[in-house]
Amino acid sequence: MKKLRVLRLFAAAISIILIFCAVSPALAAEYEYEKPDVPAAAFILMEPETGTVLYSENETDRRAPASMTKMMTALLIAEDLDNGRLSEDDVITITQSMFADVSEKSSLKFQVGEEISVIEALSCALIASVNEACNMLAEASAGSVEAFVTRMNAKADALGCRDTHFANAHGLPNDNHYSTAKDMLKIFMAASEKPVITNIEKQATHTVPATNMSDGRTLKTTNRFLLKDSFYYYENALYGKTGYTDAAGYCLASCAEKDSVMLVSVVMGCEGVKNDDGSTTMMNFIAAKRLYEWGFESFGIRTIISTSDLICEIPVTLGDGANSVVLRPDREVKAYMNLSVPLDSIERETELFAEELEAPVEAGDVYGRLTLKYDGETLGDVDLVANSSVSLLHIEFLRHEIKGFFGKTWVKIMFAAVALIIILYIVYLIYVGNKNKKAAEKRRDEYMREQARRKEEAKRTDYFSENRR
Repeated sequence: MKKLRVLRLFAAAISIILIFCAVSPALAAEYEYEKPDVPAAAFILMEPETGTVLYSENETDRRAPASMTKMMTALLIAEDLDNGRLSEDDVITITQSMFADVSEKSSLKFQVGEEISVIEALSCALIASVNEACNMLAEASAGSVEAFVTRMNAKADALGCRDTHFANAHGLPNDNHYSTAKDMLKIFMAASEKPVITNIEKQATHTVPATNMSDGRTLKTTNRFLLKDSFYYYENALYGKTGYTDAAGYCLASCAEKDSVMLVSVVMGCEGVKNDDGSTTMMNFIAAKRLYEWGFESFGIRTIISTSDLICEIPVTLGDGANSVVLRPDREVKAYMNLSVPLDSIERETELFAEELEAPVEAGDVYGRLTLKYDGETLGDVDLVANSSVSLLHIEFLRHEIKGFFGKTWVKIMFAAVALIIILYIVYLIYVGNKNKKAAEKRRDEYMREQARRKEEAKRTDYFSENRR
């Protein structure tokens, strides 16, 4: 019977091991999620509210940014408008120097001597990606394109764009003109804080009023996401800036919103695929849309910790009716993360400020810190507070205080000193007593000898008296 029982236990253990081995890969798969195939040499997708990067590849590779450069040009002009250096209605008189390094391909046939306002030049740069409009703005702002480019590089450095350098204001090819998807995202985010930029970039078309040398001009955005009659139209797109040169390929910095959630992306180095009808499919829009659709479908705002979650228990001394208290988060933490990730896979790092508490403990008092991490990245941290109060038991407190008092070193030394003094006093008393006793015995002996001598003399006196008679 014993052998049979052992065999059954062994078989059960083997079965459990086999089940675990069979289930483990499936459990592991839950932590992984499919990512889209993005036809871009470099890209980055981010949720801006939390700054969570959802997906990226080669985002720090230096590449030609093409006309996405114009976002930095627009950002500096927006700052000039904010601080009064320029106003929207300021008139720019076009000079020959403003055509020095641009191609006719992007030109709206501006003429030397023509006058255009700052806001209309900015619209030309952002909507139709007009290169000479960037030079107009640069000279109006800084006096020369070179001085303006110096400001562009200084601003890039201030934004933390460590892999970016500008050589012009428009983005045409130059060996010393480069950036990265990550840096372009920083510039895009900074530009997005300027309403004058976003309001322009949201326009699918725009009419530039007639000037002193031209009738009105109609601009059509290069951002095909906004064109309802375009193959690339994307209903969730908000605004963005395109870019293209042979060296850079097709590029796009943009943002989209769905169900009150915004995502931003930058794609660089996308190809143009030739179709049988002779048209070209611009893969920057395909890549960005693929990122957005994947992001909106796979990610969402999730509550990863709430104030009702009980995190840990900590001992309490001198408590009235309780010897411990439970700690909970002081606020909830939300994160934009993949919906398929199990919440129990989020790491919790707990830091307690004390191993043991002493009553009284007040509910809401902070006694620790909780850090939440996933895949090596910190999702948030919160204070840990007492979930309930623990009052002080006064008898225990008194006993504790007395015990603590007598346990102090200086008290022990004092009592030792008093004990020593008492012992010495007792020794002294014994010594004095013994000395007095010996002195008394000596006086008694002397007294007895004196009495004996006197008796002897009395006897002799009586003897002589009797003989004389």
